[in-house]
Amino acid sequence: MTVTPTEAQFQQAIVDLAELCGWRTMHVRRSTVRDQQWATVTSITGWPDLTIWRPGRLLMVELKSANGRLTPEQRDVLASLTAAGIDARCWRPADWPEIETTLTTNH
Repeated sequence: MTVTPTEAQFQQAIVDLAELCGWRTMHVRRSTVRDQQWATVTSITGWPDLTIWRPGRLLMVELKSANGRLTPEQRDVLASLTAAGIDARCWRPADWPEIETTLTTNH
């Protein structure tokens, strides 16, 4: 049986790896409960969970569980950031090989 991490565990694993590899990170903190679910309060609905950067590189990442779905607002914000020239993407636990490559490769 494969153990699937919670979104919080997944986020922490990414933050830990990023910081180990010299990246700086900022995450939007969950701050309220709405309809029995955590909600993140930002001025832009759909803003990505993580900002990860180091000299010459900036990533904006929305994190989802294996079965989590992007909301229309999240899709719109990721597309808007990409159109602005920012590397904006969605990562899931199954993307771990890509995550490791992205965070450990110097380019």
